[in-house]
Amino acid sequence: MSYASKQDMIDRFGSDELIQLTDRATPPAGVIDDVVLNAAMADADDEINGYLQSKYTLPLATVPLLIKKLARAISRYNLYDDLPPEHVENQYKSAIKTLEGIARGLMHIGPDNANVVTPETSMPETKADPEVFTPDSVSGFTGR
Repeated sequence: MSYASKQDMIDRFGSDELIQLTDRATPPAGVIDDVVLNAAMADADDEINGYLQSKYTLPLATVPLLIKKLARAISRYNLYDDLPPEHVENQYKSAIKTLEGIARGLMHIGPDNANVVTPETSMPETKADPEVFTPDSVSGFTGR
């Protein structure tokens, strides 16, 4: 399951931009190349998972809107072979900064916290005192 879909990408960036970024046929076919787009989205998913794995159980049961937004920005950035426009690079850097905040526990991905992993290192330690009453220490005691 990809965090962003082809339709998510079209809705956000438009078919024309995606055709321009993915159509590598000679001569150009004038359509979105699903193989190229899917590869960019898979790379984005891998990058996102690298940050999420320390705090959340993967795969996520549902994809929060924040993660979809980050996946779209990273996927778009991945589609550029050369230097992306400044606004695309800025969106990518912002997405990575958000993911770093999530990985450090400064941000949450959304209301679905069923996926939260509690690292063992943050579990409280407990220590019990030795037993006061044992079968041997109370033998012969009738209580009357």
